[in-house]
Order: sequence, then structure tokens, then C-alpha cells
Amino acid sequence: MSRVGPIGRCLVLLAVLVMTWPRPTPAGDAPRRSVTYAMRTMGTYAHVVLVSADSAADAPRAAAAQAVLHRVDSLMSN
Repeated sequence: MSRVGPIGRCLVLLAVLVMTWPRPTPAGDAPRRSVTYAMRTMGTYAHVVLVSADSAADAPRAAAAQAVLHRVDSLMSN
């Protein structure tokens, strides 16, 4: 198994920061807002929160996240 040195760890951290850094929205774009999709899972409530200018276009992403939570629930339940 190969080990990642300090330079490799810095490169990974830099890549994560670049991919997750908030991007400014141009003046003509709609403002972004948070939209919460609630569900019951694992005996409690879970909320998938997406920040987007178009919540209808991002609904499939929320459904995919909810499917993952449902899958984890099915694996951990009797």
C-alpha cells in the first residue's frame, strides 16, 4: 500500500478547496437560496439541504441523496 506524503496531502486538500469554494453568481443570475427536503429515516428525521437558484432543477439531486439515506437505513435495519 502506498503512502501519501505531505505534498500529496496538500494537493488533495487544495483540490477539495477548489471544488467546494463558493463561486460568485453573475449579476443576471437568480439569487441562490437553501431548499430543505425532509424525510424519515432510521427512526428519526433527516433533512437534505441544497443551495441553488433553481430548486426544481436540483430536485433529482435531492432524491438521489434521499435514496442513499434510504439504502443505509435498509442495510442497518432488521
